[in-house]
Amino acid sequence: GVINHIDTLTGRGVLLDIARLKGVDKLDGGYAVTGDDLDAAAEMAKVTIESGDIVLLRTGAMQMLKAGDKMNYTMTAAGPSLQSVEWFHRNEIAAVAVDNGTFEVFPSEYDDMPLPVHLLHLVDMGLTQGQHFDLEALAADCADDGQYTFLLSAPPQPITNATGSPVNPVALK
Repeated sequence: GVINHIDTLTGRGVLLDIARLKGVDKLDGGYAVTGDDLDAAAEMAKVTIESGDIVLLRTGAMQMLKAGDKMNYTMTAAGPSLQSVEWFHRNEIAAVAVDNGTFEVFPSEYDDMPLPVHLLHLVDMGLTQGQHFDLEALAADCADDGQYTFLLSAPPQPITNATGSPVNPVALK
């Protein structure tokens, strides 16, 4: 697909804060987020996942980039694993964005298959993905007021025939 076929990406956003769930500021690089992790984060947030939700997945990785540690931000990443793909499909998630640079767990779970979650999400499921989302202020706000759902608007730039686009996401609570 090409990004100019998406006019807008607006809907109910849900923050699933896996780092907070695990009691850490940042998940270790290479941590493979599973469907069980996603269920536990939704339970912690007291959120019922609904068809069409836009999931924002916090691993805490953005803190490295903000601190200027670009090398560690890009070399390894906690993120969705192959064990999470069924969860996204079963819950009919419309889009998912993460706070790291690779989107999915990296290094890959399989040496001979780089970025397999990309292939399943984008090609087989048509699931829109986002990377490099700064979720730190949103995560702090959600933890403070206990409200992990919000109206999310993240329309792409109108770039013809591109596979992706920068967005300026806005969460309204």
